[in-house]
Amino acid sequence: AGSWKPATGPVSQGLSRKIKRKQKLFLFQNGRYEFTYNRHGHFQQGQLAIMLSVDKEDVENKRPIKFYKGPAGCKEFPPVANFDHQYLLGHGWVLVAVPFETSKPCKIKGRIVGKRTQYGVRLRIASTIHGSQGATFGKLITAVSNHDDYKGLNFALWEAAQVVVLLSRTRTCGDLYFVGNPDEVVGQLLSILEMKTKFLDHITSMTQRLCSRADETQAIDRPPLFRPCDFILDRIPGVYLLISTRSYGYMYIGETKNLRRRLGDHNSGRGSKFTNNQHLRPWALFGYVHGFVSTDSRRIFEDTWKRHALQRRNRMNTYSPMGMMSIGEQMVAYKNRNRSKQHQLRVQRCGSYEARHAEGWRVV
Repeated sequence: AGSWKPATGPVSQGLSRKIKRKQKLFLFQNGRYEFTYNRHGHFQQGQLAIMLSVDKEDVENKRPIKFYKGPAGCKEFPPVANFDHQYLLGHGWVLVAVPFETSKPCKIKGRIVGKRTQYGVRLRIASTIHGSQGATFGKLITAVSNHDDYKGLNFALWEAAQVVVLLSRTRTCGDLYFVGNPDEVVGQLLSILEMKTKFLDHITSMTQRLCSRADETQAIDRPPLFRPCDFILDRIPGVYLLISTRSYGYMYIGETKNLRRRLGDHNSGRGSKFTNNQHLRPWALFGYVHGFVSTDSRRIFEDTWKRHALQRRNRMNTYSPMGMMSIGEQMVAYKNRNRSKQHQLRVQRCGSYEARHAEGWRVV
C-alpha cells in the first residue's frame, strides 16, 4: 500500500468528477445548499440545506457547522424573506451539524486513489438538465445556445427530451429565463424539438398507452432494432403480417401458435408456398395481433383481415404495409368494444416503412 500525498491538479480534477464534495466551498449568510452524501440519522444526499449564518471560528477550526435540513421530498426553498429560525422550524426544517470529514477513497486512474476532506454540502445554484430531473425551481436561468462571453463552454442541446425536461422545471413559463439572443434561442429549441431520435417512437407510443382511456386500443411500437440477432420474438400464438425485405409490395398474413418458430419456417423455405419464393426472402415481421383464446378465433381474424385487405385493394392499386397494419388495428378496436381489459386483443408493431418508390401490391 502506498502513502497519501497532496493531490496534483489532474488528480484533483479527476476526483471532482468522481465525488460530489467540492474542492472549493463558498459559505455565506442565507446560503442555499444541498448535502453531497448520506449521513445515517442526520441527512441524505441531495436533500436541501440552508445556512442562516456563518460562524467563522468554527470554519477556521474545521469544526462542524450548522445547516437547516429541508423536509424529506422538499424540492424548493422558501422565499429568502422567510429565512429565520422560527419559520424554518415551523415548516419542517431541522437544524443539523455537518462535520469536516474525509470522503471514502475513490479510484481515479490506474493505481491512483484519491480522497477529499471537506464539508459535505455544495451550493445549489447550478445543475445540468439531467441532474435537475424531478426538481421544481422557483426561478430558473439557463442557456441553450453558445455565448461569446463563454467561448470555452458548449450549451447546445442534442435531444428533444432535454427540452421537455428543461421547460418543465418551473411552474410557469414566466419563471424561466434564457441567456442569449432570443432568435437564436428559439431557433435552437425548435431545431431540437424537430429532431427524431431512435427511441422517440417507442417512448411516445408507451406514453400514449399509459394516458389512454380503458376503451381505447393502442398499438405499441417495438424499441428500435439494430441487428436481427438482438431481437427475441415471443413464443406466443397470434395473427401476423410479414413483409418481403426484397420487395416491400409483397406481404403475407398468417396465423400461428408460435410466432418465433413460424417466422423461422417462412425464412427457411418451410413456410407457405407463397413465402417459399427465394426471390422474396427474407421476410420481416411487420406486426402481429395476440390475445386470442382459440385456434378458431385466430383463423377467423386472419380470414377477415385478408378479406378487408382485398376490399381495399379493389379501391386502390397499391397499399403500404402501414396501411395494411392499420386494417388489423381497426379490426382489433372493433372487437375490443365490449370486452373486459383482460380479454382484449393486443396489437404489436415490429417495424416501420418508408416508401421510396411505387411498387406492385399483393397480399396472400
